[in-house]
Amino acid sequence: MIPRRQRRPGRRGFTMVELLVVILILAVLTGLIASAVFVVIGGQAQKNTETMLRKLHDGVQQQWSEASKEFRSPEKSAPSPYVLQLAGGDPARAQVIWMKLQLRREFPMSYDEILRPWGTHTELQGDLKQIPSYVLAIQNRNSANTNSGGIYTESAACLLIALENHPHKGMKFNAEESLGASAIRDTDGDGVPEIVDSWGRPIVFFRWGTGNPALDALARNVRDPNRRDRDSEDPFHKLMDGNWQSGNSLGVTTFQDLCHTIKDPSSGAPRSFFTIPVVVSAGKDGKFGLNGDMSTQTGSADAEDNIYSFTLK
Repeated sequence: MIPRRQRRPGRRGFTMVELLVVILILAVLTGLIASAVFVVIGGQAQKNTETMLRKLHDGVQQQWSEASKEFRSPEKSAPSPYVLQLAGGDPARAQVIWMKLQLRREFPMSYDEILRPWGTHTELQGDLKQIPSYVLAIQNRNSANTNSGGIYTESAACLLIALENHPHKGMKFNAEESLGASAIRDTDGDGVPEIVDSWGRPIVFFRWGTGNPALDALARNVRDPNRRDRDSEDPFHKLMDGNWQSGNSLGVTTFQDLCHTIKDPSSGAPRSFFTIPVVVSAGKDGKFGLNGDMSTQTGSADAEDNIYSFTLK
């Protein structure tokens, strides 16, 4: 008799539970890997943005310093009679006001400031004339797209225009060469490129961030905590003169409207602030959470991951 072969038991397939467990494990592993990758990418974007802001800060500071030197000197750029009137007849105060007005003109924060550097103060139209190269840079823009998507893009575009089209000889800045081609992009599609961070979002430029406590805490005179040399553009505190502030409302109103506050927000008394130009990235969340004077919006945590150029070494 031929012996029967024993039948091998057939292979058992995966049960539905086992399949679900395997899928769950793969999903967890994929999530962990993706999370790690995003952390690495986010960290690199942070580093790249900081590097870009350092270079941008240096470029802005160099041009700002050179322009300040010119407008600080009455021999090179003397205040007009109207500015002297705003200054209450004080030549030194007039020179400070004149310098800051000219810095506003040469470092605009909006297209309107390019087109109307004098703002609503038509008496200054002859002193704060348009800069032709700036106007040329925005004349063909599609204004309907500017600031589209709820993202403010003008100051990033204006800073790029100022750096690359500065009216003074020897003060040009090649942004693409210095910052990299990826830092220049037209994010709102209005035809005017902007400076963007490593997340591809426009930076924001502040001429004088008087509302920011971290900036205001910077003091030149660290040896005497009771004395702070804050506004380097007004070293003799001419704008802080109480008699001028109380006796020349037109001068004070005009200055604060076009430049920055010179009064304490709480008491209204003369107040000096540490004033330097600042460039800000909104960080990974893409939300600045800042007001126009660079102060933090009340109740907002959006500014917590912002990257400020003046904090970078």
